[in-house]
Amino acid sequence: MKMAVQKNQLGGQILYKILDPSKKTASLITLSTKSESDKSSDETEMLQIALQAKVDEIGEVKLRIDTLNQHINNLAAENERQKCAAVEATETAKTLADTIVAKDDQISQVTIMKIDFFSEGSEIL
Repeated sequence: MKMAVQKNQLGGQILYKILDPSKKTASLITLSTKSESDKSSDETEMLQIALQAKVDEIGEVKLRIDTLNQHINNLAAENERQKCAAVEATETAKTLADTIVAKDDQISQVTIMKIDFFSEGSEIL
């Protein structure tokens, strides 16, 4: 007797017992003459096959989990880079705004100085 394990479309397992003898009568005789120990060893073999299939499935799931964890880590790193870039852009914008305000103040002071200069000059004449 041969054992076979096949996965179905839902990820479950189908266990098959395949009889080797070529005649149906031989199959019946084989089935009727099997001892309890033979049946037990067949069941043990089927369980071992099923167990190995589950172990393989767990390995595949672990691989998928590792892949997803790596993807999550990559996204987190990219998010952190984007946050840093946003902070740098905000700081640059603040610096530029401060520079513009300082230059505007300087322009205002120069304008006031010119007005004062010209108003003093007109009094002299």
